Amino acid sequence: MSLRTRVALAGAVAVALALLLASLVLYPAAVTRLTGQHDTELVLATNDVPKLLKTLKARDEELSTQPVSVGTILLQFLPDPVEGQPNGFLPITAADVQIAEGMESGYFQEADVGGERYRVYTTQLRDAGPGLVRTAFPLSRDAGTLNQLKALLAGLTLGGALVAGLVARLVAGRVLRPIGHLAEAVQRVTATRDLQAELPTGGRDEVASLARSFTVMTAALRESVLAQRRLVADASHELRTPLTSLITNLELLHEGRGAADPQAPVLIGEAREQSEELRVLVADLVELARHGDSQLHLEDTRL
Repeated sequence: MSLRTRVALAGAVAVALALLLASLVLYPAAVTRLTGQHDTELVLATNDVPKLLKTLKARDEELSTQPVSVGTILLQFLPDPVEGQPNGFLPITAADVQIAEGMESGYFQEADVGGERYRVYTTQLRDAGPGLVRTAFPLSRDAGTLNQLKALLAGLTLGGALVAGLVARLVAGRVLRPIGHLAEAVQRVTATRDLQAELPTGGRDEVASLARSFTVMTAALRESVLAQRRLVADASHELRTPLTSLITNLELLHEGRGAADPQAPVLIGEAREQSEELRVLVADLVELARHGDSQLHLEDTRL
């Protein structure tokens, strides 16, 4: 996988995580806001109960305990509630009886009735003796809104990640272009062994600094190669002269009368001196080889 692709994936993942985190915050906040709106509507609905009771009393009609629909809200009156008494909606609890007697304040709850989920508010029924009034809102009415919100957040997350990946890839191609040029130059040096090739060193960023470091390294390698060539040339020159003299002296000894030749001591002495020169020269070469083979300290560097 190329560096450009990795940068694009990293950008896409970062944006996707940010949008996902935002979605995880926004969705519960939206649910909480809707719940708060419904709670306000349920409480306001109980404010119309005294007016409704007066209307029923004026008509001499009995107060029904069955829940009735008032717009989107269910309304239920429970005069003189008894714990466990069936009422066609939610069972009456001991806490409900205390609320009817004015000993406790009203409360909100969520309950399932007939396969439907409701947000229910229970409070005291005033102006009609001990009693309860319940207002309820079916939460299924919010399902469509919440599903649309889920789809919107999911689409924004996926779409944002895709757009971020494409933008990051385009930007990465421009930002990483100097690195590509540097890599091509280094590969060219590696393929041609041309240590005099120029590397792009313009700019003040890290890539330019890396290019300058490569340039310094190739210059050092070039000097090392030149030094080796000079060493070989000098060694060839230094070895050629004593070797020629040594061979000549040995040939003279071989062609002459050996040790009986009056020049033998001189030739042998010169051969010994030349042999000593060769020994010293070889020792120097060995010492140079040992010095050049010193232990290297390697350190990994992330590019």
